[in-house]
Amino acid sequence: MKGNIYILTIHHIPNFGSELQAFALQNFLEQNQINSKIIDYRPNYFKFGRSKIKAFFKSILFYKSNRIIRAKSEGFIKINMKLTDRLFSNFEDLKTIESTEKDIFIAGGDQLWNSYHPCGRDGAYKLLFVKNGKKLSYGTSIGRNNLSQDEIGILVSQISDFRSIGLREWSSVEMLKNRGLNNLYNAVDPVLLLDKKDYTSLMKKKEVKRPYVLFYMIKGSELINAMVKKAKEKHMHVIQVGGRRDECDCDERLLELSPDEMLGLIMEADCIVSSSFHATVFAVMFNKPFYSLLPNESTNARIIDFLSQLGLQNQIVKAEKEIKSFPPIIDFSYSNIILQNNIKVSKNNLLAAIGRIYEQ
Repeated sequence: MKGNIYILTIHHIPNFGSELQAFALQNFLEQNQINSKIIDYRPNYFKFGRSKIKAFFKSILFYKSNRIIRAKSEGFIKINMKLTDRLFSNFEDLKTIESTEKDIFIAGGDQLWNSYHPCGRDGAYKLLFVKNGKKLSYGTSIGRNNLSQDEIGILVSQISDFRSIGLREWSSVEMLKNRGLNNLYNAVDPVLLLDKKDYTSLMKKKEVKRPYVLFYMIKGSELINAMVKKAKEKHMHVIQVGGRRDECDCDERLLELSPDEMLGLIMEADCIVSSSFHATVFAVMFNKPFYSLLPNESTNARIIDFLSQLGLQNQIVKAEKEIKSFPPIIDFSYSNIILQNNIKVSKNNLLAAIGRIYEQ
């Protein structure tokens, strides 16, 4: 008799990448006749980020907007994800989950083990609350390669009982291998476990002027200004998504988008400029012309590793002189082959890890 499968990830924050990676992992398992539930874990620190004061003022200033975004997010979750009946708000709550030796717990997702963020310091995401079930990790991101030796040692001690660990960054695989862990492999992000057609049927199209360039999760800078200027010289419509103010001289700024609306904008864009990891992943998946910006030293590894594996590291730009053309002309033939191979290996590793537990 097979046990239950539980997924623990960051599924509920109003961020299209977080929600889609949770959706994708669960749906991939279902496509392989493996039923699962996402543990509805919503610790309070997600409400505040790294500053309660900033969170308080933002909640007042952007009350209406936040309410709309949250409603869309919850609507997407309700329709597209299967959650546990109970909501868990802290680590002690999670300890009450009853499990057997046949149950499987899968931890994975964006920044989950990055100690720069509160989630990376939360023992819940290392499955430390699990009493009996078998532990796996899939597509887990550490997000940076500058962890101290003490940080690495603590992480290794917390996950040493995992049956299989699929990490998103190669640098993370090597870092943990050097500390004695052997049950590791490099895994593609969960959103890549699904095919393009899965997202085509999910996306919501928004009528916008064409051609257009999508600027997502950017901060105003001379580099952004230069890109906007180049876009307008090509008579492209400039759309900014994300942020609470105009970060560039955009023609249109779109707020309060659901994950499927954001997906539609990316799939229909003629060019994408973003510091978002998942926007970059979808740009590559759909073979869209794109440029990637690096957000900060605490989260850069995921973008650098992903693009370097595919030979697309030159799409990371830090200065105007690095912009060869706009929109960029990209030959995806090599990267598509490498990516499809990585996806195949990742799928096989995940299913094999679950299969080995089933066979016991």
